[in-house]
Amino acid sequence: MPIFEYKCKDCGHCFEELVGVTEPEGSPLCPKCGSEKCEKQFSAFALNSSGNSTAKAAPACANNNCGFT
Repeated sequence: MPIFEYKCKDCGHCFEELVGVTEPEGSPLCPKCGSEKCEKQFSAFALNSSGNSTAKAAPACANNNCGFT
């Protein structure tokens, strides 16, 4: 199940929500104020495949190639 980040349009609270594939479309309720007006946020993810305990975020796009050659 994927984890999505949301931001409440009423109180500005940012939170993560584990969303199942079978769950209906729509925004979850804000855990701080209970509002239904939450929007999904774009977020970068970190990947650590070396086994080290410190993960590094993906680098910002340079020269509009985003690391692809």
